[in-house]
Amino acid sequence: MSRPGITRRLRHGIVAALTLSSALTFAALYAIGRHERVQAFEQALSDDLRTIGNITQVYPGDDVYVNVEPESLSQYMQGGTRFFQVWDTQDGELLDRSLSLEALDVSIPRPGGVTTTPRRFGGRLPDGREVSWTVVHVRAHWGLDEAMLKRTRQTIEDHPVDLLVGRLSHELDDALTPLAWACVAGALAMPLVAAVALAGLVPRALRPLHALGEAVSVRSSDDLHPFEAQAVEMEPIVQRLNELLQRIAAARERERRFLADAAHELRTPLTELHTLADVALLDPAGSPGHAATLAEMREVSRRMARVVDTLFRLSRQQRADEATPRRRLSLGAVLQEAVQAQSPALAERGLQCRWDGDAEVWIDADAPMARALIDNLLGNAIDHAPAGSTIELRRHDGAAGPALSIVNACSTTGQAPPRHPHLGRGLALAALYAQVLRARLAAGREGDRFEARVAWPDATEPGATNT
Repeated sequence: MSRPGITRRLRHGIVAALTLSSALTFAALYAIGRHERVQAFEQALSDDLRTIGNITQVYPGDDVYVNVEPESLSQYMQGGTRFFQVWDTQDGELLDRSLSLEALDVSIPRPGGVTTTPRRFGGRLPDGREVSWTVVHVRAHWGLDEAMLKRTRQTIEDHPVDLLVGRLSHELDDALTPLAWACVAGALAMPLVAAVALAGLVPRALRPLHALGEAVSVRSSDDLHPFEAQAVEMEPIVQRLNELLQRIAAARERERRFLADAAHELRTPLTELHTLADVALLDPAGSPGHAATLAEMREVSRRMARVVDTLFRLSRQQRADEATPRRRLSLGAVLQEAVQAQSPALAERGLQCRWDGDAEVWIDADAPMARALIDNLLGNAIDHAPAGSTIELRRHDGAAGPALSIVNACSTTGQAPPRHPHLGRGLALAALYAQVLRARLAAGREGDRFEARVAWPDATEPGATNT
């Protein structure tokens, strides 16, 4: 199962946070807007009480009714959406009601506990419509002006009445519905807009991280220079990466010092051993057995000297500040030179070398180092080959390109190189050669069977060019 990437986590986290934030924000906005609209509806009911109360009048004969002018208060007429009803406070007699109630043939029951403080309650008309009612105790004033009363010598007292006014509840619902839809749309649109914006902004913000990854991927294993942070947030990562490079550089420096110190320590005694063996061979008085031993000592010292020279060469060429010289080489020519150099050893063991290939291969490599690698592998094949057998040099075409295979007679054609914990004489140095040459080496032995395969990543056919 693939692990989620930083970009995906960042997008999901930001969108989730924005979704929650927008939901809370628009919920709060809806609560505020709803409160304002409810207050406006309550104020409208209070205004209706004041309007109807002002036109509820008492006339001579204690006649009380609401003096409605149809032109200005058409909502209370037949088919209207506003209602009123008036009772006598003392005996509860119904004094007047709006034409909108008369048209429905509806009389609202008088509520109890009416005071001078308006009280709101809900109800339902016979046709199913919800109504918000408000009831209050008021005093009906004179329906005639004071001058007329004096002229007619009449006296009219204020009459206490209970006044009920109402509006359809859907007026509040109609005001709240657009507000609710607007808040829902805003809560959904904000995360969507943010997701679209983040689709471009998040990759742009992560460009320094991708740039660091590209810089690491193209960096050579020999280049240990520190990386630079392209963003403040990346400084801890880059700092840890540079600390790792410093530790790697220190480890490589210790390895190079070890190689150089070992070579310096071994060169002097080996030179002395070689000199003593040469002097002993010049003594004609020595016995044949003694001379053979000295000759073997000289051969051993020469081999050890080659090992020390190899250590010196690897110590120099593994330094980060020294580039390995590379040039175009013919692998066939390098093999031919190596076989000619090993001809005395081949003749002594009665061995033959056979090239099993029909095409030339060209490589970009350091010529002495490539020759040293081929000499090392060919020497191992000679050491493990039975007397009188054949050593085969084969060319293979693999997925990574042409490769060279060195096999003694005990190997089976097409069989993979044997894996063995002991690499054989000098194969550890051969691995170092391959590392410097940036070649892939697979080698091993089992008994007398030996096989090695070397592949260069930039090997080409004749006439081909590297890109």
